[in-house]
Formats: sequence, C-alpha cells, structure tokens
Amino acid sequence: MKKLLIGFVMLAGVLRASAAVINVSPGADLQAAVDGAKDGDTIVLSKGTYEVQAQNNKDSAAIVVTKAITIIGETGDPADVIVRNTAGGVKTTSGSNTEGFYRVFLIKNASAVLSGLAVEGGKAGGANDATGANIRIASAGGTVTNCIIRNAIMNALGPNDYPKGGAGGAGIA
Repeated sequence: MKKLLIGFVMLAGVLRASAAVINVSPGADLQAAVDGAKDGDTIVLSKGTYEVQAQNNKDSAAIVVTKAITIIGETGDPADVIVRNTAGGVKTTSGSNTEGFYRVFLIKNASAVLSGLAVEGGKAGGANDATGANIRIASAGGTVTNCIIRNAIMNALGPNDYPKGGAGGAGIA
C-alpha cells in the first residue's frame, strides 16, 4: 500500500510539472488568463486585437505579469496579434501630467516572456513614473522578443516629473 501511495504522489507531481497551454481569444480578459496561469505555462493569443484598459492604480498597467509564464501570439507574426491600451489619455496643465498613466504590460518576473505581439497605446509620465509606457520591465527582469512596440506616449515635461533614475523608454523600459 505504501508503494502505491508513493507512486501516486510521484505521478501527481509529474502531471503538474508539465506546463499548460492556455488559449485566449480577442475579447477575453487577458489579465484573468495571466492570473490563472502557473509558473511554466504558456498563454497563446489568437490572431486579433485585444483591447485592454489599464487602471490608474498602484501597478499602472492593464496586464501585470508576476509569474514565470510566456505570452505569445499564435502565428509568431507580431502584426497579427495586437494588445492595445484603450484607457485614459495623458493631459497636461502647467507642465505636469494630471491624468495619470496607463501602461499596457508590467513584467515583474525574470522568467516571464512576451513574444510575437504588437503592443500599443501605453501612456506614462508624471512624478515617479516616467519609463516604459507600453511595456515596463521591473527590476526583477523579463524578456521581450519579436514584438512590435508602437504608439506610446511619454509625458515627463519638467524636472520634478522624472524619477531619481531619469526618464526614458517611452515604448519599453
């Protein structure tokens, strides 16, 4: 009986050790798919446009990746899979960003990967957030490969709008 139980426990560990593939279609909640994934899983985005809305919150991103997962476009051609921020605009008065920031992706895991996507429409700027409007790779790291990064807005107009390290990387930082 002990051998059978040990064998079952080992088999259960092997079954979860295999990574899952999570297929997502346009219109689905991409952050929910990311939240449901486990380390090692791959999220495959079907051809189309994914409209995401970053909230002006502490993470300032529509999609926050904290796990060792891969998010990839199904065709491998980044022109086929577009992830676009549709929230908010960046407005200015007196040289400062008054509306906040609306990043598309925030990567917070060294083993996270984005590949085969076009990422657009991110907006960043203002005090303490003047980097990576479309994609920000946090200090933990991450990999972005075979992606199109376009149409990002960076609004950091005055010396008080730059974080200690300076500003830069409107599209990705």
